[in-house]
Order: sequence, then C-alpha cells, then structure tokens
Amino acid sequence: MIMRKRGNGNGLRERMRSWWGSRTPRQQAGLLVCLAVVSVLLMMVFNPFHPFVSDAAGQSEEKATRSVSGDRGSDSSGGKTTTGSAAGSDSMFSGDTEAIAGQVRSILNSPDDGSIDPFGQLLIRYGDADLGNASSVFEAVGRQEKPSTVRPLAESWYGSALGKATEYRRSDLESGLPGARTALSRLGSPVPSGCSDLESAVDAASKTAADTTSDYESLTKAQQDLTKAVSSCASKLDPDRLADVFPQDGPSATVPDSGQEGDE
Repeated sequence: MIMRKRGNGNGLRERMRSWWGSRTPRQQAGLLVCLAVVSVLLMMVFNPFHPFVSDAAGQSEEKATRSVSGDRGSDSSGGKTTTGSAAGSDSMFSGDTEAIAGQVRSILNSPDDGSIDPFGQLLIRYGDADLGNASSVFEAVGRQEKPSTVRPLAESWYGSALGKATEYRRSDLESGLPGARTALSRLGSPVPSGCSDLESAVDAASKTAADTTSDYESLTKAQQDLTKAVSSCASKLDPDRLADVFPQDGPSATVPDSGQEGDE
C-alpha cells in the first residue's frame, strides 16, 4: 500500500512535468507572470515603483487600539491628580503614556492588510520621516514623560500627519488610476465576470480622487478597493489574456515589472 501511494505521487509529478513541458514558452511565461502578479500585488502599494522604507516606529510587537479606556492611567501635576479620561475627554488619545503610545502605533500601522502602505509608511515614503515615525511622541515616551505631556504631542503630531497623509494618499490613488483604466479598456466590453469589480473600483476611485473634499479614510478605502480589484482580476485571467491586459513591456502603475517578457 505504501509503495502504491509513492507510485501515485511519482505519477502525479510526472504528469505535471509533462503538462508543463507541453506549454509553449509564451504560456509558461504567462503563468509565471500571473503568479508573480497575484503575490506581489497583495504586498505592494498600488504604485509599485515607490521604494520601501522600514517603519522605525512600528518595531514594537504590541498593537493597541484607539478604544483604550481613558481611566487606565493617571497624571499628577502640581499636587493634583488627573485621570486620562478627564484630561483627554475631548482628545482621541486617552489613558496613560503607554496607552497613548499604543494608539499612535495603531494609527501608524493602519491599514494592516498589506494591500497598500499603512499611514506611517506612506509618510516616510514621501519624505516625512519624522511624521511617519511620530518622532516627537516616541521621544517623549522614551523619556517616560507623563500623559499630560505626551497627549498634546500626540494631538499635534496627528494634526500635522493627517493632512500630509491625505495629500500623499490622493497622489498614490491618482498615479494608479491611468494604469487601471488602460487595463479596463483592454478587457473590452462586456467586462469578464472575474473582473467586474475592477470596473466599479475604477469608477469609485476616480470620483474619490477628483473630489477635493475626500478625506483620508475615503481615499484609503478607494485605493485598497482598487488594488484588490486589480489583483483579483489578474488572478482570474488566463496567461495569454493576462499578458494582453497587463503587458510586461514597460513600467505600469497597475502591475509591477517582473523582469520577464511575456512573449519569450
């Protein structure tokens, strides 16, 4: 019985090798490109030619949420004790110094699904390393400052960082749209069922990017939806169609250049 199972395994491998060998070079290249597209798109930002930079502020393994209770810590100043909930009742940052640091990390690391750059990485990539690392906040945390000192720093940081991040997210979204529109036009009409989400994602992203009142959250969601729609569409195309819709003959804002020519 054991020998028979081994034989079946060997037979399967031989059939797979035979099937692969029967593919034309173009089909083999297309399959490899398809695998590369699906895996890389899920890990990269929508515009894949931006360099990756490590997020120094995200080194901590602890992930705190914004909903940390405000009465976790207390702050004594001038003989008076003020709880985090009282001092930060009008603030999005609450709790003791550790809790505030966790809330800042949570913002820096969001979104964390890997489809696009998180908040902190986005800022760093565009050259705002101090904001991307929340340097002023974590320097105060490192000095073990009281919540009454750290909280205003966090509020000031977020006020500056959010405006910049909104600008950069819009830039990312706008730079990715031309490639997505081109891919959509190559799909023809009607759009294949496996790529139907791409059509709606392009339309929604175009409107969001054009709307000057779009906030950071809406721009981020539009970029996430567009990136995922591109990845989903690419994964459902056969090798020949994939090479036509997402050609690898030059830089593309939709699909990264894998270094392979689809028609070799």
